[in-house]
Amino acid sequence: MKPRGFWGTFVTLAAITALPFALLFSLVLSLMRAIGFGQAFRVGIWCGIFFGLLFGFIMAFFMKAVTIFIKLQEREAFLSRLNVALAEMGYHPESQTETFLTFKPSFQAGFLAGKISVQIEQNSVTIVGPNTYIKKLQKRLQ
Repeated sequence: MKPRGFWGTFVTLAAITALPFALLFSLVLSLMRAIGFGQAFRVGIWCGIFFGLLFGFIMAFFMKAVTIFIKLQEREAFLSRLNVALAEMGYHPESQTETFLTFKPSFQAGFLAGKISVQIEQNSVTIVGPNTYIKKLQKRLQ
C-alpha cells in the first residue's frame, strides 16, 4: 500500500473536520442569537466547509506520510535505539516480525499522530510515517 501523500491527507482531514465544526458552530450560533438551528446551519455549513479546507490544508503539511532510508550498521544496536527514540516520542510497538515493525501512537504522541512502519533489510532500513514524527525520529537516530 502506497503511503498517503499531501492530497490524500488533505481530503481526509478536511472531510473529518468540516461537518463537526459546522454542527458545533451552528449550535453555538443558534444559542447565542436565539434563532432556529436550521437557520443557523445554513451559515454554519459554509463556515464548516471553510474551516475543514483550511485545517486540512495546513495539517496536511505536517501529517502527510513520508519515507526515509537509513543505512544499517548493526541490527540489534539500531533496534534498541529505535525503540528508545520512539518510546520517548510516545510510540509503542504494535506488531513485529523478523523484518517488519509497526509502532502505534499513544495519547502522548498526539491526537492526529499516525502509525510508523519500519522495514528492515540487509543493509538498510525504510521508515514510513507522518512527516512531523519521522523528522523528529530521524534527528534522534543520528
